[in-house]
Amino acid sequence: MTPQPMQRLGPCRRASNRGSALVFALIAVIAVAILSAGLIQLSSAISRRSSETADNKSAFYLAEAGLAEGYRGLMTGNTGQVGSAAEPVAFGNGLFWVDATHEDGFVRLESFGLCNSGRAALAIVLERQVEGDPPFGVFSREPLEIRPGTLIDGYDSELGAYAEQADSSRGYLTTGANGHLASNGDVELHGTVADPTRVHGNIGLGGGGVLSSDERGVLVSGEVFTGGAALEMPLVHVPFLPTLPAVTHSGAMPLVIPPGKVGYTGIKIQPHSEVIVQGPATLVVETLEVASDATLTLDTLGGAIELVVLATLNAQPGSFIVNTTADPKLLSVEVAADDAGGAPAFEFAAATPLHARIRAPLANVRLHRGSELFGLLHAKGMTIGAGAALHFDRALTRPTSATHGPRLVSWSVVEVPAPIAQRRSDPFEVLGVDRNTLPRPAEAHTGLWLEIRYRTGPGQSYIDATTWYDGFDWSLVYDLWHYKVYDEPPPVGVLLYVGYQVPLR
Repeated sequence: MTPQPMQRLGPCRRASNRGSALVFALIAVIAVAILSAGLIQLSSAISRRSSETADNKSAFYLAEAGLAEGYRGLMTGNTGQVGSAAEPVAFGNGLFWVDATHEDGFVRLESFGLCNSGRAALAIVLERQVEGDPPFGVFSREPLEIRPGTLIDGYDSELGAYAEQADSSRGYLTTGANGHLASNGDVELHGTVADPTRVHGNIGLGGGGVLSSDERGVLVSGEVFTGGAALEMPLVHVPFLPTLPAVTHSGAMPLVIPPGKVGYTGIKIQPHSEVIVQGPATLVVETLEVASDATLTLDTLGGAIELVVLATLNAQPGSFIVNTTADPKLLSVEVAADDAGGAPAFEFAAATPLHARIRAPLANVRLHRGSELFGLLHAKGMTIGAGAALHFDRALTRPTSATHGPRLVSWSVVEVPAPIAQRRSDPFEVLGVDRNTLPRPAEAHTGLWLEIRYRTGPGQSYIDATTWYDGFDWSLVYDLWHYKVYDEPPPVGVLLYVGYQVPLR
């Protein structure tokens, strides 16, 4: 065959091939561009999310700082309010403010923290004890009966033992002062010429209570104040502890409860037996019974002891309850029961003096004949038997600017207000505030208003004062009759508390 000559490709065919290559190259470039844009967006989203996470974490920490600042404010005599949404507190790279709401002895703190795009809000509820116990050695929310031969006076354990402050110049051992008592109900004082009742202190009648006393055989060396508002005392706080079965102890060997926190369904100490509780300790018991010739030793040499009784405490005649240090500040006895009817939840007839702070806000108390107490006794209702003696330790109710800290009830995360949560720009611009003019945390607290009635020394007249709580000089107070705090100052010319204003001889 004759070979055929090769045909040359024309210009059109070569141009077509070059166009196809350009299309594929363009597709590749577009694909790379799309992938690059996606990677850039992904990287940007990751970076933005990381930044938002960091900002939210910073805002959370700012909100926590606000709660801590509000709590500190409560401890130093303020309301817990720190700044406001209109004038927040500048802190670090962001800001916070704390709103405080007070109601029925509880405080709710809501803290809002903002940092860049971060937003956080936290809340805690606290049980507040600003005023503490009423400043009386004996206080009863309901009628109080004192039978013949009772002695009520006071001393100060921070100045030494009772015996170091008392004398026999009156024919019997007494300090002759500071035995203050009060009741929201009627007070009955009984005495005879042969067996007189002596109250060396003031008597306060609140809530419409009336004082009645026998014409002869009753001595009240202080003043009687009437027309006061009803006083209240804090309820018993019951610790939640593991509970062991009831124990009935008998035998020559003592039963020792070591230091720590423990609960029992019941403890019964049989005659000629002893139970020793070693401090520091918190002991929660449903029922406690100390039989005649039985001993309950509360060893406070190692630390304070808190004894909480949920139902009944019965120290039978001839029993022994001993505080080894004889310091009432180291022993607290609290009865949480509510005995609306029936026998008193606290029956005390021990043969030895008891040095303690005794509180039974919802229960009735009966001190039997010859009982002796160093410290204080506060209860719903009270009967003090013939020949009893109560020596009020003024150190137990002495007020200080740092009272018992609020007790945490709950903690929660709450929602940030929608107008703020939806705007994720600079928080200072969102709130319309100037960073340079905002107060520091310590300058942004809202104070409490104090009304107080006190004396600066023995024999002095009582002084009524109203001022900021954190600005009052408690070192001036020798003898406190009443104090109360409010969330804000009263209107000019208005006295919020009117009570114990009319002394009667």
